[in-house]
Amino acid sequence: MTDSSQLFDVLGALTLGGLLGAIGQGLRVIAGLKKMNDDAQTADASAEDLFSAARLATSLMIGFVAGVATTLSLGPAKLMNVDPSASAQILLGVIVAGYVGSDVIEAFTRNLASVPAPKIDASLFARTGAVSLPATPPSLPPPVSSTPSLPVAPGRSVTFRGPMSTFGGPHDPGVGPNEGLALLEESDIPAYPGLFLPQQPPGTTGLARRLDPDAFYIACRWNYDDTPKAHLRKIEVSVVNPSTGAAERAQPVDWGPNENTGRVADLSPGLAHKLGLSTNQNCVVVVPLPESAAPAAPLTPATHLKVLKTDEIREIFGRFAYEESAPRGAIKITDDWAKDNIVTVEIAALAHLVPNGEIACNKAIAEPLRAAIAEIAARDLLDRILKWDGCHVPRHKSWNPARDLSAHSWGLAFDINARWNAYGADPAPKGSVGSVVELAPIFESFGFAWGGYFRPDSARDGMHFEFCRRPSSSGQIV
Repeated sequence: MTDSSQLFDVLGALTLGGLLGAIGQGLRVIAGLKKMNDDAQTADASAEDLFSAARLATSLMIGFVAGVATTLSLGPAKLMNVDPSASAQILLGVIVAGYVGSDVIEAFTRNLASVPAPKIDASLFARTGAVSLPATPPSLPPPVSSTPSLPVAPGRSVTFRGPMSTFGGPHDPGVGPNEGLALLEESDIPAYPGLFLPQQPPGTTGLARRLDPDAFYIACRWNYDDTPKAHLRKIEVSVVNPSTGAAERAQPVDWGPNENTGRVADLSPGLAHKLGLSTNQNCVVVVPLPESAAPAAPLTPATHLKVLKTDEIREIFGRFAYEESAPRGAIKITDDWAKDNIVTVEIAALAHLVPNGEIACNKAIAEPLRAAIAEIAARDLLDRILKWDGCHVPRHKSWNPARDLSAHSWGLAFDINARWNAYGADPAPKGSVGSVVELAPIFESFGFAWGGYFRPDSARDGMHFEFCRRPSSSGQIV
């Protein structure tokens, strides 16, 4: 066999392995689509709102790479000259490798690392008492406290919002080799498994250098009157990347950063990597208050906007023909009503949540919605919107075909932060992750009633905002 033909055989084997891996990842995607459809109905949105073509392409690419990695581990000759008696096992094995994807890639790269890891260049780190991540963060093991959909502890909380950095671990020159932690001492190490390295790094004595950079820990400028040290030691706080909505829990360990840095929090490198955050990017930290803290004010004000009845919506905004559609509870508008009434409004402030910031909605709410978001941004409250969960979604209320049509069918309602404000539950309280309490008065001033003000016996809907203005005597919506 010539060298060139052998090269083509090897490339063919690697390509076959990659395609088999992509098939494995595709099987995983199919299961994910079912979960996505379930999440869509729970979030009161359409499956199309949650679907991401980029994420699908990334998943298939992960499967392809995992298949190639597995082929290299087996030896390309195994796929170049497959023994018929063993072919099914080999091919199935590569497909399974594609299914588990990222785990295989991590194991493969670990096996390649036959030499010790290079020392981290100290120039990569900030000299301000906090440490920044290298350009390409290391692969991290799954954290013990990881929660993909993060509930917030009931009761009151305080919130830190602003830029972050990272700190801790044996390679952080921003903390001294003998520097301790404000909240934990050496005697606490056994009580916090996984938070510290097994051995004290050479040449150091302080716990700040012994922190495991892959663990999830945090420092903030805590107010010990509101959150005493004893309270912080026994709780975890919620940390959110407001640009993506990604959320994780972290253990408070220290006080900081210095106010002169302009930052509000120092995160562990592992936590920052998990959340997709780099130094000086904004984060949100929600700290539960002790149970003895004063109770929050009543949620429902004395007066607030009331939504229009469905028959009133039909009279004001028009009637349309429709037929039942999939998924169950969805409808398909069959006449020209949508073409005449649904527009795409571009809101640049939401571009990090919605592609190009483009939102399909009723033409009547385009300007009020744009103005409301502008007001929210002007009041520096835009980081309260962690997720956009849909506006024009033709469907029945609660996705129940037995109920009347939802205002979403007319493009008059939108949902935000559904993950933290489930239908039928009390909305997330002010100061907690995903809370929209501070946004409700602003949206109301532009004509949007908040579902969090619905009577408890009518099923509160904290994610939901619905336009409820009527036409004036001139026929204009005001």
